[in-house]
Amino acid sequence: MIGPIPTIGAAIAATYGLSKTGKSPKIRIKKRKISRPRVPIKRRSFKISAKSNPFNKLFDTILSPLKMLKKEDLKTLVPKLLPPGAKLINPHFPQKIRGAQLVDLDADGKNELIVTYRLDNQIMTSIFKKQNEQWSKTVEMSTSDYNEMNYLGFADINNDGRKELFIGWQTEQDTNDLDIYTWSEQEMSRLGRYHYNRLELIEQPKQKNSPTRVDLALWTPGYDGIYNIELLRWNGSELAVVDQVAPYYARNVVPYYVQKVKQMPYENDNWYFLADAYIKANMPHYTLEAVDTGLLFTGNPARKEKLISLRQTTINNFF
Repeated sequence: MIGPIPTIGAAIAATYGLSKTGKSPKIRIKKRKISRPRVPIKRRSFKISAKSNPFNKLFDTILSPLKMLKKEDLKTLVPKLLPPGAKLINPHFPQKIRGAQLVDLDADGKNELIVTYRLDNQIMTSIFKKQNEQWSKTVEMSTSDYNEMNYLGFADINNDGRKELFIGWQTEQDTNDLDIYTWSEQEMSRLGRYHYNRLELIEQPKQKNSPTRVDLALWTPGYDGIYNIELLRWNGSELAVVDQVAPYYARNVVPYYVQKVKQMPYENDNWYFLADAYIKANMPHYTLEAVDTGLLFTGNPARKEKLISLRQTTINNFF
């Protein structure tokens, strides 16, 4: 049975294209063009007239509520709601904020219209609600103690799911007055009055299974020109002072004084203020750098003495 082996081997060799010499023979493959059958496609025009379109009624049903949500034209609306002789008042801060704002204060899903205006010798703040496509006044507050509005803002500071109204009044003193109002049983009640030179509402990152927390930072002039900064947070019954302020100093106060130093590097006080902010932010290494740089720029003996004292305090407390 030895005979068939060469035959089988030749067959295997032929299968893989091998010649007896072990070389691959040249194989010519003739390419054939395969023609695909063409199926004629008859295009038909599909037109539905507007009168017979069955979707028109469906679209009108869906879009009709959205048409009612169009933005109110406050420039046209507000003058119609104010009494004769009233003049709209715009706050100084935030910039580009008008004295008429649409905000949902009672968390009913519908915006109230808050308008602050001057009438005779008083400043009025009125709140309007829209019912049956008509605006009606529901709350009116007045004061004759101020002439200008310094700040206007809205935030849920007491975690009740409703935004509070923040009105800052301009005074002739070093500090302004801040009134915080909250919605309570179809009226606005004052949550508290505070004093400030600068203020900031800080919305903290939302944590799982907890509402968004809002803190209030109040800057008031302190000893030696340094701002006293209080961070207030709702504790369940009132706004209380937060003890741990280092994160706020690092995120908000230090950048403020860094910008001051960039603008006026030869201003002696700026380096001292920056060094003080660094130490309150628990950044002692940067405190020492600010102190050393300030000593190079300042020629005031009293300021030099304070910078040296701040350096020693930093070394004693952190190193």
